[in-house]
Amino acid sequence: MYQVLYRKWRPRNFEDVIGQEHVTQTLKNEVVSGHIAHAYLFTGSRGTGKTSCAKIFSLAVNCKNPINGSPCGECEICKEAAKDALLDVSEIDAASNNGVENIRSIKEESFLVPTLCKYRVYIIDEAHMLSTQAFNAFLKVLEEPPKHIIFILATTEPHKIPTTILSRCQRFEFRRIKSEEMSLKIKYICEKENFKISDEAIEIIINSADGAMRDALSLLDRCVSCCGNVLDDEKVREILGITDKESVKLIYQYIKEKNTKKSLELIDDLYKSSKSMMGLCEGLLNIFREEMVKVISDKKIETELREILENLTLLSNVYKKMSEGCDSRLELEIAVIKLCLGNSFETYKINENSENVGLNGFLEIPKHSEPETLPPVDNDKSLKEIKDNKDTEIVKDAENKTKEFSKWESVIEYIKKNSKSKSFYLAIKDSRAYEDGDFVLIASNKNLLFDLLGESTNKELVRNAIQAVSGKRYRLGPYKRNKENKENPEKIKKNEDNKVDMFAQKAKSLGINVELE
Repeated sequence: MYQVLYRKWRPRNFEDVIGQEHVTQTLKNEVVSGHIAHAYLFTGSRGTGKTSCAKIFSLAVNCKNPINGSPCGECEICKEAAKDALLDVSEIDAASNNGVENIRSIKEESFLVPTLCKYRVYIIDEAHMLSTQAFNAFLKVLEEPPKHIIFILATTEPHKIPTTILSRCQRFEFRRIKSEEMSLKIKYICEKENFKISDEAIEIIINSADGAMRDALSLLDRCVSCCGNVLDDEKVREILGITDKESVKLIYQYIKEKNTKKSLELIDDLYKSSKSMMGLCEGLLNIFREEMVKVISDKKIETELREILENLTLLSNVYKKMSEGCDSRLELEIAVIKLCLGNSFETYKINENSENVGLNGFLEIPKHSEPETLPPVDNDKSLKEIKDNKDTEIVKDAENKTKEFSKWESVIEYIKKNSKSKSFYLAIKDSRAYEDGDFVLIASNKNLLFDLLGESTNKELVRNAIQAVSGKRYRLGPYKRNKENKENPEKIKKNEDNKVDMFAQKAKSLGINVELE
């Protein structure tokens, strides 16, 4: 029966573990000296050797003839372990055994004397998945452990483990494995397996593995299964859906040239070629990171560095959304459009003799665009929205020229499928919408809806939903018809002057500079 590479080449002793010498050397010293702790915590990213080291250590402390702190592989205990028949070493997946009853059963077993070994060892993988009650029960065992018991906890998220547990464990941090070390290991394995692979193909696999040796071997296995024993960079890139560096550089160049059309056309071509949108986003992140490092080293002006950091933040958020299951192509297209247009927007002035009031950051118009007359804004509401969410869209009054947005039911259906907040869907499902130029104005008698729309996540979801069903990017606002004002004109003028003064004062108290013409 075929055995996958990451299992076949799993380390059997500490010398086989790569990139974690700071951990393996300490563990070997403890075995040699006999100074064994009762609880260990192995932390670090996936595929870096946490569980492998836990298994090796559980053998080393019980081995009849350890060699420099590593298991000999020849004694009765090592042979039983090789057959997965060693009863005194238990590996527990906390993701599926995270209840208090599971820990209580371990507590009961821990008082039993080992059958063959010196120590009874419990390896608890994904330890952060234990419930609060399970951690409390586990703490009782750690406080007064039997002398023949060793616990080894492995986790990628140590911050989720209570400090009362952390303080009772000897902690080891596993690092991401360096590219050079991974390259040597892959070349060695390929030589033993009779695989012919180019250095460029190895580099692609390593970059995709992100410092995880297990991931690298899984990717190698996948490539071999598809293409046989001869692999080059072109085949590996095609199998893994990796965008070539030239395409990433070309999109980056289009972004620098503010060429939105060519950027989107290239993304479309890459998408149709089954290239990974996450990989493309990651490639852009790497380029902007290199640009950031260069700017810092060259001591360039602060404005240029700020722009790069804004671009990195935008792409990082998009990458996170992709990893959470959002539409990767759409998210990337939106990000590239924003990168092409620029992330800095005009500051608009308040004209005290006009109804047209605007605040910096309310209306997303690029620097190179001429500011047009802005629609009216409800001052009290806008100030509240500034305080709650500085990215809130401008509040736009609707005139009689508005028309009903015909695809609003499809928008709501999209939100139903993609919203992580049931309350937001329930708030918006009975609403209506109207189209006014480049605005979609939402009408609802539920104040909760407009409170929820103040949250950037919900607002972006609505924008994406509208774009998905209409193919056009709209700005958002609440629907509110202009009412005829029958008051005395002089009184109106006085009220408006007072509103503007009050508006400016409130804005200033919120740290927003407002300039009056």
